[in-house]
Amino acid sequence: MAVGRAYVHSGMFHEDVLGAISAKYDGWNAAAEIEPYGPRVMLEIPVDRWLLKGAAQ
Repeated sequence: MAVGRAYVHSGMFHEDVLGAISAKYDGWNAAAEIEPYGPRVMLEIPVDRWLLKGAAQ
């Protein structure tokens, strides 16, 4: 679990980011609009602080 500030990106997405998502998720188009939900956004959340440190149990 982590703490960070979210940045919402809307409109034009970087082609390198869309290409990486498409390659990782079997050709999925992350920029495609799906009705009735409207245009997509991307969230960027840089981690400020990790809340759970140590080994997973």
